[in-house]
Amino acid sequence: MDFTLSEEHRMIRDSVREFCDAEVAPIAQEIEDEHRFPAGVFDRLAELDVMGVPIDEKWGGLGGDQLMYALVTEELGRVSGAIGLSYAAHVSLGAKPIELFGTDEQRERWLRPLATGEHLGAWALTEPGSGSDASDMDTTARKDGEEWVLNGTKQFITNANVAGSVLVKAVTEPDGGYSGISTFVVDPADDGFEVSTVWDKMGLNASPTCEIQLNDVRVPAD
Repeated sequence: MDFTLSEEHRMIRDSVREFCDAEVAPIAQEIEDEHRFPAGVFDRLAELDVMGVPIDEKWGGLGGDQLMYALVTEELGRVSGAIGLSYAAHVSLGAKPIELFGTDEQRERWLRPLATGEHLGAWALTEPGSGSDASDMDTTARKDGEEWVLNGTKQFITNANVAGSVLVKAVTEPDGGYSGISTFVVDPADDGFEVSTVWDKMGLNASPTCEIQLNDVRVPAD
């Protein structure tokens, strides 16, 4: 089996490595000590066109494969675990599910700005009472006309206070088991969406980990 990287993979890896060594490594300890999310680093990653590496070019991504995405994540994590974490959460949790399971309208509205780096993404599953056990979550979504109304609390959510969209898991059919759980794309600017806590951690503090309160957050049915 040949493990040699292709020229394209090496080019992406090397460009991100050079960026990390020149611009991330010098501030990595500082942002960690200050518990500061480095928004400027992610702006530069957008300029490098790597905020949507495994997302199809049709939706503003780079159109790379999983290996290319892994190489970028590895280089970021090499100099800052926190930046690598926020980047991976953005791509794997905040963006890729929309590409895989969203409608074209949702991809155009929500995925494109994620893939280009205009916005960061987040994923909200974990809860105070059930952890990441989706079968035992308390967050609910109730249909009200042409809208869904979300209520609940999500905990330990990466990027929640810096995201332009959050994928929120909620129970839509209480007796439906896993089939009764749905995912909603929520705009953090919506009424009733509140980041109530940004947690201090033992490490990775440049990557925000948050608690979210959802109080009658209304999401269009489409």
